[in-house]
Amino acid sequence: MSALRIELKDYGWAPVNDDGDYNEFINLNIHDNDGHGFYIGGLNVLIEGSRIYRNGLRDVSWCTAGIGGCGYGIQVRKPDVATGNFVIRNNTIYDNRLGGIVLANGGNHLVYNNVIYGNNGGILMYAAGDKIYNTSIMRESSHQGC
Repeated sequence: MSALRIELKDYGWAPVNDDGDYNEFINLNIHDNDGHGFYIGGLNVLIEGSRIYRNGLRDVSWCTAGIGGCGYGIQVRKPDVATGNFVIRNNTIYDNRLGGIVLANGGNHLVYNNVIYGNNGGILMYAAGDKIYNTSIMRESSHQGC
């Protein structure tokens, strides 16, 4: 699947909640959602050239509903799905309630040429073999975490 030049806003949990393989998300504008921008798993996924901002700030009831944190720009995490080999490049990720990017599952992810600022954290990594380079992480904020 390819998603090109789409705006996704005012969703509940996450407007991109997917676990397919070989998906491409290019030039998306994802903002002002109650949960995450992306909550995603799968193999060989591309997220490129997107603006992901102000997620997890509107309705914080998602934070306390027992479903985990709220408000990452991109959360690579689908515990029951084979996940790996993501390429996350050329994105601007800012002002999300929690971190800009969290790589919680899988491995061998490649993250580069991103600008990340104003979140409660830049990039969180839990997987093996991830590579991050040429990414600017600036001025993290004090949004209340969940």
